[in-house]
Amino acid sequence: MATLQEALLIAFDLQREGRFAEADSVYGQILDALPGHPPALHLRGLLLAQCGRLEEGCALVGQAIAGDGLQGGAQPDMHANHASLLEALGRFGAAAEALARAAALDPERVALLNNFAVRRLAAA
Repeated sequence: MATLQEALLIAFDLQREGRFAEADSVYGQILDALPGHPPALHLRGLLLAQCGRLEEGCALVGQAIAGDGLQGGAQPDMHANHASLLEALGRFGAAAEALARAAALDPERVALLNNFAVRRLAAA
């Protein structure tokens, strides 16, 4: 039987290989055993978005951030990925806020916020 970390890595590897149904099954098993597990929610959310289920994926990444209580939602990757999904859904204000949180947690991500602003200005 795999440890939690091993199961996450297996699912992530399956996802990278394009074996989405298998990856989703492993993420589902993790979440059945540990409902609300932030890393599994985050990665499953990205998987769903990758499969064209943006709304569901965005909601799961939001849940991962909200449930990351030990670190107060302090995972810059989660916020940056949430911003990308929000932007894809046309929720530009929320996307900018998520990018600002990512940049606050990891100042090297300020470039992401700048790139977002440039894209918004170009689209206007």
